Amino acid sequence: MNFWAEQSEASLRKQRVTEAILYADHSLKLSRNPLAVQVKGDALAQATRGEEAKAWWAAAEKEFPQEPAVLRALALVQQRQNNYAGARLFAERWLAVAPKDPRAKFLLGQICYQQKDWPAALLLLEPLVSVPAADAASYELYYTLGSVYWRLGNYPRALEQLKTVLEQVPNHIDARIRLADSLLRVGREKEALAEWQRVGYYRSGGAQSLLQEGKTAWQQDSREQARAKFEQAFQLDPWNDDVNFHLARARKQSGDLDGAAELLEKYLAANPDRPWAVAYLAQIFAQQKKTDRALPLVERYQSITGLTWQELKD
Repeated sequence: MNFWAEQSEASLRKQRVTEAILYADHSLKLSRNPLAVQVKGDALAQATRGEEAKAWWAAAEKEFPQEPAVLRALALVQQRQNNYAGARLFAERWLAVAPKDPRAKFLLGQICYQQKDWPAALLLLEPLVSVPAADAASYELYYTLGSVYWRLGNYPRALEQLKTVLEQVPNHIDARIRLADSLLRVGREKEALAEWQRVGYYRSGGAQSLLQEGKTAWQQDSREQARAKFEQAFQLDPWNDDVNFHLARARKQSGDLDGAAELLEKYLAANPDRPWAVAYLAQIFAQQKKTDRALPLVERYQSITGLTWQELKD
């Protein structure tokens, strides 16, 4: 194995992207090798050099059409882009040249699951329980297989796999939701209720963590990153005051006035007397020149608070 390619791989694991690219380039000057090609492609993607990464992978496929490391990387690139049909083709090619590699079977099984091809996923994943894929966290296999059983209505088998996931990752919300549903469907109502209560607990805690990360990113002027965190927090706790405020502000600041208005309208449908939400929605409508919708909200704000409406500062 090329020393500099290994150095490049180690640098990328430590998130030292520029360093990884330099080592990979040096390795490739010494000899064309698939590891350096794969690492440089991953590094370009992590550096958000999307067009360069796309061109790099296209060239890599031509240069190493049967190389497992390159085929695996190409499958993962397509999977991250939600192009599951393309990902499946590369994963099938990887498995064809490495038929005994459990990593190839796991990735192909995971992609089949994402394509909703439950029987194909089951066929690939079931044999891996005793031989898990080395480069995947063990809980990922149990989660995917448990989800396949759940989708196919085999709730007793789903229970076994999902419990294993939660032993390793207690705050895995999707696994806990599917466990609660499986318990309910096999008639274990009390246990199902307890799991649903835990779902609420972990949702709230996860939302608070993401909210704080978003606030930190906002203070550091990383607005896109902040919005992404607020969107994730919203998925976990959609009725939280603080989450809704920060997400509405992030959407507005990014120019998504319609998205901010839609969020606030839904929030006010459930919480009609939140002064900040009434005032902020009035401000957004005013900015959109929708005076007929802004004025009633201004009057509503004054009625709720007894104060004169003033524009909120972002």
